Amino acid sequence: MSLRNLCMSLLVVVCAPVWAAEVALVMSVQGKVVKQEGAALIPLEAYAKLNAGDRLTLEKSAQLRVAYFENGRHETWAGPSELEMTARGGEPGGLATPAVKSLPLAVARQLART
Repeated sequence: MSLRNLCMSLLVVVCAPVWAAEVALVMSVQGKVVKQEGAALIPLEAYAKLNAGDRLTLEKSAQLRVAYFENGRHETWAGPSELEMTARGGEPGGLATPAVKSLPLAVARQLART
């Protein structure tokens, strides 16, 4: 393997998390909700952008509202349990079905630019 190919491969592996697609915006958080970043658990705050593949943990009586950029989906989740972010909505890991509303696509796309 050439040095150039090795450097490019290393660059892709190191920078991949930075290039992850932003898929949603946290509209509000009530209670304790954390995002897993490697081995660390980071408290989630309102107006944080979420990437595809982000894993969230909602503690008991926590509530999370999220708006998705691609389809205008607006979900309200209640804890306790886990949630994985995708471009089209959250994938629950033991959570009840979320309350879902739809935002106009123009509004969802404007949120993505914010």
